[in-house]
Amino acid sequence: MSRINPTADEVRKSIRAGLSLELDEGPQPFALISGQATFTADDWAWYFLSMNGEYREAYASQSIEVAESPLGKEVSNPSAFGIREDSDGTCASRFGLAAWLNPSTPRLPELKLKHDSWFFPLMRPVSEDYRRREVSDKKYARTGPLYSRQLDKYLHVVANENTFGYRHPIIPPAAKQSPDGTLNITWVAIDCSIPPDGQISGLRALAMVNREALIQSGWKTYDTPDQVSVEEVTHNDVFQHMRFKKSSGAIVPTGDVDEFWRAVQIDVLGPIVTQIGILLKELRQVHEALVAKGRAHPPPFRRFKNSLPSVKDSDGQFRNGGSYLKALHVIAELTEWGHDATMIALITDIPPEKERNLHSWRHPFHEDLEEYIEVSRKMIAGGYKMLIHAQRPNQVNYD
Repeated sequence: MSRINPTADEVRKSIRAGLSLELDEGPQPFALISGQATFTADDWAWYFLSMNGEYREAYASQSIEVAESPLGKEVSNPSAFGIREDSDGTCASRFGLAAWLNPSTPRLPELKLKHDSWFFPLMRPVSEDYRRREVSDKKYARTGPLYSRQLDKYLHVVANENTFGYRHPIIPPAAKQSPDGTLNITWVAIDCSIPPDGQISGLRALAMVNREALIQSGWKTYDTPDQVSVEEVTHNDVFQHMRFKKSSGAIVPTGDVDEFWRAVQIDVLGPIVTQIGILLKELRQVHEALVAKGRAHPPPFRRFKNSLPSVKDSDGQFRNGGSYLKALHVIAELTEWGHDATMIALITDIPPEKERNLHSWRHPFHEDLEEYIEVSRKMIAGGYKMLIHAQRPNQVNYD
């Protein structure tokens, strides 16, 4: 005999059918199905951000001016997605999104270039630029001559950014016009108060476009890098003149945040994959040390694993209920609809009974349901940004 009467079962099925992320009907309700396994960190972050009440209100207040928008060059048919220009940088600074997107959009529109990101503002490291004197929330645009020996101690390739990522820089001087040979060196500053993975992904994209531009200008590549390094910004010629005013995960009362930033150098004509691996390892150690010292916030949620915690069943096998992030989003949506923990358990088929011998993961999950509800709320409020900073659940592909 079913533990749910027919009427209640019909209600349950109707509620499940309305979820943004379809639940699996098998023993793993949060298993990734119907293409969900292909979701990137951007996709998951959007699923949570699109439920953010402040974002919804802010989007509604934006004017609809997309007919002549340059976004059309990056996204096909932007009008269909309700895309609106972030003309004053509010969307980027408050929510980390590169442009306003209708919250009812079920999944992020595909960008034309592989390494572009809707959350580029959260991935962008601070690029080398000797005209820049401070780092703040204001968008910086370099003015004056692109290459000036009177201004720049060393020649460098100026980063060329657009809404979603990096583009080829203004054509750099040819190799024969740069006897000092410093154009192959790209410097950025990385905020180590947060996991550096997302910023390193941004650095990789920047290095790749700089590399392509230099190759087109006659520069040659090589297999052995000798310029990769990580330094404190206060000890670095490129960044020591800047004032770093913010750091995303720093625990400081006020004032100086330089200790959280590192100047990072990569040789764009050398093996980028190898260098990125070296840099990421060292920067992770810096971040972990800051967390251990209590200077930076530890990850606020359960580590972004691919699945919920596994529990050993009576047959000796370890099983889990599927994706941790999917579970959080389903719980968030059901909570928004007014369902409490008891109803969420029934809708997702997570019973409190302990009579089942298999799929024992349901029992601790049910016991921790209130905690999952609280975490899902935090994800919507801003925790989604950690997915971009840490590039979870998918690791950055450097191949």
